[in-house]
Amino acid sequence: MSLKKLAIGVCFVALGAINQAWAVGGESLKVDTYGIKYCAGASPVIIDPTDNLINYWIYVDSATQITVYKDAARTQKLFSLPITLTPLANTVKGDRLQYAINGMFAVSGQYIVINGSVKLDKTGTTITSTSITYIRKGLSDTCSESGRFK
Repeated sequence: MSLKKLAIGVCFVALGAINQAWAVGGESLKVDTYGIKYCAGASPVIIDPTDNLINYWIYVDSATQITVYKDAARTQKLFSLPITLTPLANTVKGDRLQYAINGMFAVSGQYIVINGSVKLDKTGTTITSTSITYIRKGLSDTCSESGRFK
């Protein structure tokens, strides 16, 4: 399942279009991942949601933190990611709000960094689209990745 609408007072991670509603303390949702995965001793691999190489499930803890899991049941926690939302501007029609989203988590030489933007509806409670890039080293395996979340 990919993301399309996130009902929250926060946003996430994640790039492009969102297909589900997210709520703080609600269900975990799968993030579609696009990019390239690099592992020592192997050729780079293109990541696409259809190959199921990378599965991240996001749970919105609060307006300032999300937790990333390997499974929808939240039994395999990878890390919690503090996030910051910064208001950018209203769109031309004025019916959507736009925010920059940034987050970083690092431990023992492993890390993930996200940077992008989210658009909310005029109520400010539903995310209508995202554009988020990421860079990851370790945390879920010994490889590195760069790409975008949808």
